[in-house]
Amino acid sequence: MHSYNNLSYTDLSIFRIMASLEAALTLLGDLPSKDRRACLEVLIRIFRNVVNHPDESKYRILKITNKTFNNDVWRHEPGRLVMVAAGWMIKEETVQLPSHVDLTLREKALAEKKKEMAALKKEMAERKAIAERIRAEHRRDIELKQVKQAAKAVPLGKGEAKKMSDMLPKNGGG
Repeated sequence: MHSYNNLSYTDLSIFRIMASLEAALTLLGDLPSKDRRACLEVLIRIFRNVVNHPDESKYRILKITNKTFNNDVWRHEPGRLVMVAAGWMIKEETVQLPSHVDLTLREKALAEKKKEMAALKKEMAERKAIAERIRAEHRRDIELKQVKQAAKAVPLGKGEAKKMSDMLPKNGGG
């Protein structure tokens, strides 16, 4: 464990990078779940490609006009912030990751978000299953309780009440 007095410049840089990346990833939580899921899936694929092929420039240069990248990541401010926090730079119509940027620490942060995404998918599947069970139960209730003729609402007594307040006891209460 470091004491704050013994932190090196590299340690501080790593903390800053991780903090900005974590903040950007946290902002992804503000997106609707469908957009968040798509954004995270594409970001994970991008980062995994760079980590798995660090010397291939095609994985370090992304066209902003690429339909999938633009729709799922770039159009969302949190998606852009994750890219910038991870070291990607905007150059004309592309987003580029300089070859000197090491993504191993950033990959760890994305791995955490990947776990969160898996939990989100599981939760969505559970909610879907619950909703389907409720719909099936509702259909079964409708089948079992088929109404042949609707009951008529008739006020009790002589039918003299013309409004709800006329049905309340005259001496208060109720």
